[in-house]
Amino acid sequence: MCIKKITSFFFLTLFFLVGFSAESYKINVGENTIIEFKAVTATENINDETTQLISKENNGIKYFLDEKNTFLISLNQQFYFNKDIKQLKVEYGGEQFSFDGTPQILINGLTKGDHEITISGINSKDSLVSSSTLSFTTIEVSPLFKNDAIVIGFLLLLLALIFYTSNLKRF
Repeated sequence: MCIKKITSFFFLTLFFLVGFSAESYKINVGENTIIEFKAVTATENINDETTQLISKENNGIKYFLDEKNTFLISLNQQFYFNKDIKQLKVEYGGEQFSFDGTPQILINGLTKGDHEITISGINSKDSLVSSSTLSFTTIEVSPLFKNDAIVIGFLLLLLALIFYTSNLKRF
């Protein structure tokens, strides 16, 4: 009975320490806004239903905050290829902080507007070996139609309706 309690206590303590050992940095933006940057490993479960991917491949696009409010920064293999990166330095809004290793970065609390995040890879000799700047825009509410073809279709339908009614005798 005593061994069960000891092992239970040991695993509970280990679980508690691992759960709260992730690196996290918080930045105050404005009065009531705090943006959190958190290091996540590839083995952690990330919810795809609430997370939007930010990478170099989709750099410059617009994200809608009412759809998914958590963002995951994932750098491509060119950033890491043949480089001994021991630390990632992140710069956002004039603030700088770093994460040990090469984790993906989870962001919570972004507000609407233009954002630019610079991530630099630092090797064991504390020199810069790789750098990437990610620029993107967040919009508070998504539009009714996201596909341009739908909007053009509605405009053509409206134009056809105008030409049709102009030939009617009542007008």
